[in-house]
Amino acid sequence: MSAYEMLCLDLDGTLLNSEHRISKKTAKTVRKISDKLPVILVSARPPAGIIPFQEELGLQEALIAYSGALILDREGNTIFDRIIPFSELQQLYISFKDTVHISIYHAHNWFVENWDYWACQEAEITGLTPELLNFETIFSSEVTTRDENIAVKTIDGANKVLCMGNPELIQKISPQLTELLEDVICHQSKPAYLEIMKKGVSKSAAIERLAGIYGIKRKEIIAVGDNFNDLDMIKYAGLGIAMGNAPDELKEAADEITADNNSEGVVRVIEKYWKNFG
Repeated sequence: MSAYEMLCLDLDGTLLNSEHRISKKTAKTVRKISDKLPVILVSARPPAGIIPFQEELGLQEALIAYSGALILDREGNTIFDRIIPFSELQQLYISFKDTVHISIYHAHNWFVENWDYWACQEAEITGLTPELLNFETIFSSEVTTRDENIAVKTIDGANKVLCMGNPELIQKISPQLTELLEDVICHQSKPAYLEIMKKGVSKSAAIERLAGIYGIKRKEIIAVGDNFNDLDMIKYAGLGIAMGNAPDELKEAADEITADNNSEGVVRVIEKYWKNFG
């Protein structure tokens, strides 16, 4: 028997290889344990970017989307939903619209203002297609939450805002944004990606919530990730494991380091801690 009863896996850079796919060996290995314990996919992606991988692996569990801002059970019902309200989205857009690309995510929807380089890149990575909206109309400084304007009703909040741009610009706006909006948090998931959620949202908090539902103790959880937005869950889990392709800060915080995402790093974790489940 293993001392661990739950496996939490990040997607991009962890479960997925550099081609944004699950290798055949990884899929086969995950399936061997998926009927013995909860395997939870924990991602900054929207649900539509996670569900296909759940189906590919035959997982019948809850999922954690938007880095913890949305949790859905196995039937797709909402367990937890935390949003950035319209007024804060409005401030964010007006302040940074001319600096970086802005994507807005709410529930199953992804909105962009233009089909630009960044939208195309993210669509290619996730296999999803955003909906085009005129943010200028929606977030005009004349618009308030009290206006009976159909545009306002189109976006009343967001589980996540993704700002994409030159890495130097991304680093520069992160402190500016948290100073402007005190009730949000930012994670740089890639050098060119800044993920923005409501304060209190984290992968670790979402995992803790699910563990309570499943009746699993913190010390019985393994979490595996590869980037800065995985840091809190790596520290939270009973055993936090960094991928070989993770930055040094994550590796230093982890209990262990496995192989990279192109070298079956997840397989090595499963074979080490659940070797008797095959």
